[in-house]
Amino acid sequence: MHHPKILIIGAGAAGIAAASRLIANNVNNITIVEAENRIGGRIFTSEFGANTVEVGAQWVHGEQNNVVYSLGAKAGLLCDNFYDIMSSGCVLSDGTSLENEATSSLFDLCREVVHDEESLSSFNGSLGDYVNKQIREKLKMNKLEVDCDALQSFLDWYQRFQNSIDGSDSWFETSAKGTVEYHECEGNLLTTWKTGGYTNIFNLLMGNNSRKIKEKIIFNKTVKRIMWDRQPVEVLCTDGQTLIGDHVLLTLSLGVLKEQVSSLFMPTLPHKKLNAIQGLGFGTVDKIFLKFPYRWWPTDCCGFSLLWKKDDVSNNSEAVPSWLTEVFGFYSVDGQPQVLCGWLVGQAARHMEQFSDLQVQEGCHQLLLRFLGNRYNIPAPDCVIRSQWHSNPHFRGSYSFRSVTSDTTNVTAADLASPLCLLNGQPVVLFGGEATHDHYYSTVHGAIETGWREADRIIELVSSPSKRFPRASL
Repeated sequence: MHHPKILIIGAGAAGIAAASRLIANNVNNITIVEAENRIGGRIFTSEFGANTVEVGAQWVHGEQNNVVYSLGAKAGLLCDNFYDIMSSGCVLSDGTSLENEATSSLFDLCREVVHDEESLSSFNGSLGDYVNKQIREKLKMNKLEVDCDALQSFLDWYQRFQNSIDGSDSWFETSAKGTVEYHECEGNLLTTWKTGGYTNIFNLLMGNNSRKIKEKIIFNKTVKRIMWDRQPVEVLCTDGQTLIGDHVLLTLSLGVLKEQVSSLFMPTLPHKKLNAIQGLGFGTVDKIFLKFPYRWWPTDCCGFSLLWKKDDVSNNSEAVPSWLTEVFGFYSVDGQPQVLCGWLVGQAARHMEQFSDLQVQEGCHQLLLRFLGNRYNIPAPDCVIRSQWHSNPHFRGSYSFRSVTSDTTNVTAADLASPLCLLNGQPVVLFGGEATHDHYYSTVHGAIETGWREADRIIELVSSPSKRFPRASL
């Protein structure tokens, strides 16, 4: 009896979810190819200070219909996030603070605007254009008295904050109507792990088959080219080895697909697939964790949102790296009383990645002194750990979003998810990963669902070898 060979490229959430589902259904002829030296992909829990930090995926977003929450809650591994960014104080670059009442009102106003699905779905254009238009109209209606400069500083900050949620460089790249495609799971959106971090999810996915799955992983193996016009498919690796598979499940990040699409596939991909890879958005969101010798900020303080005044940005010394002005805040970390986490996105994040750890550590210390030095005695951090998602050639960014380009080219996640088929309609290369999910893109639970989706497709193909799909036009 023929047992089709299955190649899974990538040992992140989608790849491990697929392997777990396949083995649970007695599809055992599997090899998992992973370019990194670890399981996890964009889930990366790292030891730091007295505990761990999440260099990658941070929270379990929602409870209902969230497979991560279902698995974690059943195992008793989840708890509510103690610190809420939205409860942090807003500090201006001259050392003053935005009044709490004004901050709260502006927060509520912005959240109301970006969650108005009816208005968003009917708006043709970018999220940035939509927000600017709606905010100014609502300010007039609500008669909220806010200084014009303070309002602009807050909106500049809120854009960076929103971009960190969406994964975009700028909300002028994000599609307004496209944001409605994302479905928010009801319940607490900031659930976290009690101990052990997000890597717990892999043990939960693999269950009793953990050892069996891990034995099927080849680490430090990078794919160079996929010859998909034949069966078995041939996968050439950078070390010169060629692997073969009757079916190949590709879970590479959209960032890698964008960078390598012209060289990775032979023959060239169908136009619809190319358009999907080029049109769907993929950005960089980075975190900087700073550990201090002691906690110098209040125990109940969630952190500090940093708002630059226009004149302070323009007068900023050229000796200060421009990326520092884009760090939109430093926030407390659960289970880490002496650690603050800084966030930044887009081009500034990619710029930060080019500096050494020491330069980043010293730069962040100077930034904190500028904003908060007049009220706290801030010691130099002991150490730093930060993400470098774009610099890593195995990721080239953080997560996907619906872009203005995806609107104009009329491409969807379904176009990215559709399999590559031979002339006879036999699917040979399948696509998984968060970017291929219709409405849970950018999330771990979305990635897992796509792994299960493609595993089910493979199981059907294995049980019905004559199964055919409509062939994509070249």
